[in-house]
Amino acid sequence: MIRAFWKSRLAVGAVMLACLGLAIAVWVRDRGYPIHIPAIASLLLLGIGYFAGRLLGNLVAETQNTRCLGLLHMELDPQAFLEEYRTVPGRLNPNSREFPVASACLADGYAAAGEFDQAIETLCGAFRNVKKGDQALRALYYNNLCAYALSKEDLVLARQAEQKLGQIVAECRDSKAALSENMALNLRIHRNRLTCLEGGRVETSWLEEQLPRSTYKLRRLELLQLLAMWCLRSGKKQAAQNYLSLLRQESGKTWYGVWAAQQQESPKEPHS
Repeated sequence: MIRAFWKSRLAVGAVMLACLGLAIAVWVRDRGYPIHIPAIASLLLLGIGYFAGRLLGNLVAETQNTRCLGLLHMELDPQAFLEEYRTVPGRLNPNSREFPVASACLADGYAAAGEFDQAIETLCGAFRNVKKGDQALRALYYNNLCAYALSKEDLVLARQAEQKLGQIVAECRDSKAALSENMALNLRIHRNRLTCLEGGRVETSWLEEQLPRSTYKLRRLELLQLLAMWCLRSGKKQAAQNYLSLLRQESGKTWYGVWAAQQQESPKEPHS
């Protein structure tokens, strides 16, 4: 991620420049010695500078990346996040694993802002070259694609992505248990959202249990919206209003607040 942020590139350059200066100083100081002595010392200094610069650059890049993601996931300000992060994936090697991961983060920002077509385009464009054997990245892709399609209410695309994610969950159950378990939880939520949009009955008790367990704010908003949609569809007006009020209070600057306000102003059943 060093290439993604100017501060991390600057940190690498500063360390390398300092070590280059020290190497030059060694040559000046040791000019009376046999040439191999300053040569070896200079090579050691440059090597140390390279690895120290990379280490510092990675630390700075990680800090900058975390700060940007905090704008989206903690402050719930997708526009501020997009302003900071929009150019990050383009600075990365498109053949690296960092590129699709950063692109997925950017796509999350577009989705949180309600720009679902842009989120899908960003995600799909970045994952074209992902290897079929990379189950973690494939799971990330289909998980996010399903979420964006559901928010857009594109049920055909959502169903396709849900089925692919289900296959990955099954394939990884023994070989990558943690990945399978994590994605199985996401898959269950996606299936409930899909069921709601298709007019079926959702697992209200289970979804309500997940609310206090949600460590991510965007996940909690997703659950609140789903429960509100279900209550609207089921004619449970008071419960729907309670969920919509919570959604508006907690939504920050995401699209969930706009959606909740629209439902309260003119409540109607979500269309399928």
